Amino acid sequence: MAVTPESINQKGSAIDPYAIYASRLKWEPSGEDVFVDEPLTAPPEPLQNLPVTNNPILPSIPKAEIQPVLPPLPYVAMARFKQGQQSVLYLRSGTQSIPVSEGDVLGQGDYRIEHISETMVSIRYLPMNHLYELSLSGLE
Repeated sequence: MAVTPESINQKGSAIDPYAIYASRLKWEPSGEDVFVDEPLTAPPEPLQNLPVTNNPILPSIPKAEIQPVLPPLPYVAMARFKQGQQSVLYLRSGTQSIPVSEGDVLGQGDYRIEHISETMVSIRYLPMNHLYELSLSGLE
């Protein structure tokens, strides 16, 4: 038995339930140009004609203030010697031993020896104006 589009009901036949799709019309070109250079919507409004509002589009987010972090003191006291009234102190930074006295500037100009006493040396970190105090107990 042959099945024709006229003999298929809306639900299809018991033999071929998808036969309803065979009876649909197929697309055929009409000959008109579908790639026409006509805009489908109106062009966007120029920016200079937009209304000016005092409200920003996005809320301003406050920037977090970055607090500078104080670096650890890169010097360790090694030895102290007295030369008359002035003390000469030897500090170690890494593998380097550095003789220092009051007023000396160390590193790349970041540290200055403020004061050397019998028990303590004061070293100022110049970029942040912070005073380190390094104990000299146990040094002779």
